[in-house]
Amino acid sequence: MTIAGYNAAVDAHADGLFRFALKHQRDRDLAKDTGQESFARLWAKVDQVDGAKAKSYLFTTAHHVIVDEARKGTRVRRIEEHHEDLRHSSQAPPDLKEVLDAAPAALDRPTIMKGTTMKTAIFLFALMAIAPAALAQTDTTRSETDTTRMQAVEVRVTADEGLAVRMKEEGEDSDEGDFSFDTKYKRVLLYAKNKPWASVEDSIAQRIKDARRERRSLFTNWAGIDGGVNFFTGPDGDADLDANVDFMQLDHGRSRFLSINFAEHKFEFGSHHAGLLTGLGWEFVSYRLANNSLLAQQGDSVFGVPVEAPSIDKNKLRMMGFRMPLMLEFNTKRSPLPTAADFSAMQADTTGAVAKRFRASRRHNVNLAFGVVGSWYFDTMYKQRYEVDGKTVQDRDKGDFNLLPYRLAAAARIGYGKFTLFAERSLTPLFRDGQGPELTPWNVTIQLVGFN
Repeated sequence: MTIAGYNAAVDAHADGLFRFALKHQRDRDLAKDTGQESFARLWAKVDQVDGAKAKSYLFTTAHHVIVDEARKGTRVRRIEEHHEDLRHSSQAPPDLKEVLDAAPAALDRPTIMKGTTMKTAIFLFALMAIAPAALAQTDTTRSETDTTRMQAVEVRVTADEGLAVRMKEEGEDSDEGDFSFDTKYKRVLLYAKNKPWASVEDSIAQRIKDARRERRSLFTNWAGIDGGVNFFTGPDGDADLDANVDFMQLDHGRSRFLSINFAEHKFEFGSHHAGLLTGLGWEFVSYRLANNSLLAQQGDSVFGVPVEAPSIDKNKLRMMGFRMPLMLEFNTKRSPLPTAADFSAMQADTTGAVAKRFRASRRHNVNLAFGVVGSWYFDTMYKQRYEVDGKTVQDRDKGDFNLLPYRLAAAARIGYGKFTLFAERSLTPLFRDGQGPELTPWNVTIQLVGFN
């Protein structure tokens, strides 16, 4: 690098180097010193550094200077703190008698600290429940009257009891109670209470009840997200509509049906093989009109207005509402419930083979359901999108267009394993009686996501 190249580097990089140092050191004087030191080191090697690499050399050097300053500042602070302690400490020689008298108390102090540390470890051990046993540890806390409360907690995992906790205080042993220890800022409490089971038989009865509920939920095929397509049929049952209602002809591939069924319940007829299904869901119905016609309403009449130009890119009628089924459901797969003797065998079995025999699964199960689904629509919108002079125009109309605000549909579902296909045919017309074309809505759907 030449002298002129060095001067050019100063002009080009001095400000950037200062900002770089100031960002890291947050001190303008230190940042100026860092920049000067970097340029000084560049000057010392002006004959060795390539002018094209001057910027890289300067910023690398500045980084090293910043790191060196940070390390030096840490050492200086440590030395100053050490000197501060020496300045305020007594320089008089210690009294030998006082040292010997204080020795027993000093020996007891590590024991108390060890107990506190072990208590914390046992508490975390109990919460994680990853070991078969956690040994008891004494808790000594002083009250306002300077009395000592002796506590201990024992956590263990056994095949018979599962996770068991024992509380000990002043020689008394109980499976219920509280255990506490103090940290610097907090008092941590561990409280143990038995479940409201009067006997082992009651606990097994509860487990049988839970197993029955889990099996009922698994073999109820309603909750989930369903998606499919919509289509209309006319009075003659044909999906190819007559010429006078041709404006309601659908683009079936883009006339979509979506439902999110978020609640379900089944009343079983003795077992999971048969039952009465009900639930609740949210329904989204989209009818995509295929022809270049505008849907219009005048009084009690709904009709189509043919449009030659512009070309309507989106011509959609949309309805949203809630839905509720009432269906008879049947399942073919056997799934026996464990008895009290089976649960006792599970507790004694360490291999898990007994529990595996009673693990419920819908694999290879055939599911059939038929009944009705009622829907109530709370929102309707008619939307068109087209272009005028190269600009996209979107029109929305929130009118009801004489659409019937409810629907009652006959429904049938068939499923194998986790796959479910269903179809619904409306028993009510699309429009109010005499106020629109006589059309019957259909939808064919599959379950996209099951919640069970």
